[in-house]
Amino acid sequence: MVQKSLIYAFVSRGEVILAEYTEFSGNFNSIAFQCLQKLPSSNNKFTYNCDGHTFNYLVDNGYTYCVVADESAGRQVPVAFLERIKDDFLSNMAAERLQQLLPTA
Repeated sequence: MVQKSLIYAFVSRGEVILAEYTEFSGNFNSIAFQCLQKLPSSNNKFTYNCDGHTFNYLVDNGYTYCVVADESAGRQVPVAFLERIKDDFLSNMAAERLQQLLPTA
């Protein structure tokens, strides 16, 4: 049996999806995008429930981090995942920016 607790994730700037990933098929990506369009722009965490799934969002400084999870995953696992994705994304983005700014030999 395939473990299916975290199903789909994306990072967006506003309503533009910058990166996304899933190993599963379904309409959760379109539902996640519809919810994204209705989110307030303020820094906060949001969770919506739909058809046995949670759509979890972390809005932070213009970026939105989303993970769709099976309801059985609870709330703690998706929220921890969002924090980890945010930290990894910002760290990688900072490293790329530094590479652009540093002179090459």
